[in-house]
Parts: sequence; C-alpha cells; structure tokens
Amino acid sequence: MKKIILNINIIDKIKGQTMSGGASYKAPHDILEISLRNGYVEHNISVYNYKFKILTQFFIVIKFLRIIFLYPKQTYLLIQYPCINPQILSIFLPLFRKYHLQTIIHDINSIRVNGELSTMENKALSSFDEIIVHSSNMKEYLKNKLKNYNIEYKILGCFPYIAEPDATDRELSKNICFAGNIDKSLFIKKFIQENKELNIYLYGALKDKSINNENVEYKGVFSPNNVHNLEGSWGLVWDGDSTKTCNGNFGKYLRIIAPHKFSLYILAGLPLIVWKGSAMASLVNEKKIGIVINSLSDIVEIINQVSSEEYKELCKNIKDMQKILINGSNYFDLL
Repeated sequence: MKKIILNINIIDKIKGQTMSGGASYKAPHDILEISLRNGYVEHNISVYNYKFKILTQFFIVIKFLRIIFLYPKQTYLLIQYPCINPQILSIFLPLFRKYHLQTIIHDINSIRVNGELSTMENKALSSFDEIIVHSSNMKEYLKNKLKNYNIEYKILGCFPYIAEPDATDRELSKNICFAGNIDKSLFIKKFIQENKELNIYLYGALKDKSINNENVEYKGVFSPNNVHNLEGSWGLVWDGDSTKTCNGNFGKYLRIIAPHKFSLYILAGLPLIVWKGSAMASLVNEKKIGIVINSLSDIVEIINQVSSEEYKELCKNIKDMQKILINGSNYFDLL
C-alpha cells in the first residue's frame, strides 16, 4: 500500500525562498516530518506567490489535479486541512475517489469565525474517507454535520510538537504566560486590569506596546522552536472578549479544538490553565498537567490553593507529556 502526504510550498518570487516560518507553519511541518517517519512519501507542490492570488491558486489546482494520474488505486493520500483552499477541495476532491483520502484538521475557519460549519467546508470535509480530529467533541460535531456518514474518525488529543523541550524546573508562582496573537485576544486588557496580583508575560503579535505596566511584560515574538524563551509558571489557554467565560464564536471553537499553543506550553514545561468548557479540560484533568477554571478571576484563588508538592507533580506530568509530543507517538498511533 502506497502512502502519500501532500506538501504545498509557496515560494517568494523575489527571494526565491519558501514562504514558511512562524507559529502557523509549525504544526503542519511537524505533521509532515512525523508522517515521513511513518512510511509516507512526500508529494511536493511548489508554486510562486504571485501578486494576483488567483494565479497562485490556479497553479496549485493544475499541479493538484496531476496527482490523479500518478499513483495506483487505493493509495493513501494524506492532505493537511486546510493546506489547500477548501473551495478548491470541495470542487476537485470527488475526482480523487480511486484513492483513500485522509486528512488531519488544523483549523476549520468557518466555525472559528462564524460559529458554524459552512456549506463549502462541509462539502470539502465530506469528501474524505478518514479524518483525524482534535477531540471527541470535534468528532461528534462533524459526525452530526457532515454529509458523508461513512467517514472513519480518529482522535488526536493534542498536537505533536518537535522541538528541544525546556527541562528547567519551574517554580510555583503567580507568573502567567500567554502566547498568541495578542491583538486578536480581546480579553487581555480586561484580564490585566482585573488581576493585579498576577505577573503576566505576553508573547506574540502586538501593535499597542503601551500594554506594558508594573504587572505585565511584553516579551515580543519568538521562533516556535525556541520554547525556552517562555517565562512563568503557568501557560494560559483562553479566547474571546470576556474574562468571565470563553464566549461567542471563539468559545464555541475552544469546545472542540486542541490549540497549538497547548502543545507549545507542554514543551516549554509550563503547567496549563484552561477553560472548563474547552475540549482540553478533560485532558488536563486526566493527565494532571494543570488547572481548569470557569473564569479568569478564579486564577489567583486556585493558585493559592496549590502546594509546592502539587505543583512539582504537575511539572513531572508535563515532562512525561513532552516525550509523547516530541516523538509524535500520539499521532503515529493514528496513521
């Protein structure tokens, strides 16, 4: 049985280099590397990044369609979703029926932005024979929504993360790390104002540098492979515009996804703080790798109840999880 993983490279016409790097590329690159270790063969589609994006998409389509003629029937074709525009997939994937079509989901844009699966993404995802989802919640959501009832679902749990882990022994404190697109994390300013007892370290894109004050320190942007840069005692996973709960479409999305930053914090050796309603809450409780909260205003009280011994146990469990994510064994088992 032949196993192929599709890899799309967008090349900068001026620099002649693949346009990759940064946090958004980290997880797809790790999945590619682990798949290759597990017997998959890479099929590259390389196209230039044209000024008119429609040209870039046109050449992707042409090279994508060629795959139909290259491999024998029942070849396993793994496509990371959405490395190709879902509209393209929804139109052309039905032409690939001779293959066993697999996908691992990174993001479902329509749910994240609008709170509901769009018709286009429904059609694209319904074309696969096998889908690797983030969580049991995502599996149930898609089973109830997708038009194809014969899809085989496999649950990832959380994303692998290939990097040198931080082996530093963290110390219990009220120092909180938050990594992500800070400009889009609307809850941040309220969180800072309402939690003067916490020391907050921020990492990621930020236009308004005035956010720095006596209990907040903006640390800038870092390479996702340099997890040693993250300071603090806890890694926060939160989204939305409220500190009371993860509300709106972002809250709906957190109920089904495994955020990449979740795995980042584990590699950095940071016990996690996650929302009780999130898909990651059950994993945090099961593996004893952090604390689960209803509201951001609960953090101080809960940390005050954590003993040094309990915190050391959380850190030990985090180190055990590091080994799983580095080796990609949680993903290996699904291929």
